[in-house]
Amino acid sequence: HLIFVFATTEPEKVLPTIRSRTHHYPFRLLAPRTMRALIGSVCSSENVEVDDAVYPLVIRAGGGSPRDTLSVLDQLLAGAEGNHVSYQRALALLGATDVALIDDAVEALAAGDAAALFGAVESVIDAGHDPRRFATDLLERFRDLIVLQAVPDAAARGVVEAPEDELDKMRSQAERIGTANTCPARPTMRSSITRSASAGRVRTCSCAGFQRSRTRSSPGDSV
Repeated sequence: HLIFVFATTEPEKVLPTIRSRTHHYPFRLLAPRTMRALIGSVCSSENVEVDDAVYPLVIRAGGGSPRDTLSVLDQLLAGAEGNHVSYQRALALLGATDVALIDDAVEALAAGDAAALFGAVESVIDAGHDPRRFATDLLERFRDLIVLQAVPDAAARGVVEAPEDELDKMRSQAERIGTANTCPARPTMRSSITRSASAGRVRTCSCAGFQRSRTRSSPGDSV
């Protein structure tokens, strides 16, 4: 038997006469744990050494699509120095925010230190990072913290993907910030990203939004 497989990312554009004569199999996105095993096996087969902190960056950039994730990995391998993909090299190639800067912002928020929070954002700008990307990455961190608060073994289940040392830090952040402060900050931050038209406004709206969210929340608030 000869089987033809037609793959498309826009099935709604396939003509009805064709759809009526074929089987339709929607492909699902892969879970982070599955994707981690896939790209890990690819790196092993290619004899490439990849820092553990690089895998979450690749998985997040791929958005759950094996094709897109492998394309991102291929770009990193092409720009790697020798057979080693370092975390700093991956940050530069993907344009992602250094996790240290994300940690600084979250720590400042946990301490209620507005000056430190603005300082963390200034460090992002000084390092040449895109403020919108920083805001998006910070939203992703908030999401991970909320999941860790609700599901302590989220990392073991593959729901949160991060190196073990970073997971320990995130668990500590989740305990100190609390859901009552994390949840209100997410919509405020998302609204700031949507409304902002320039990098300067992103810097101001983001920090001010965090502080307003924290001020309105109290330890007795619920989700």
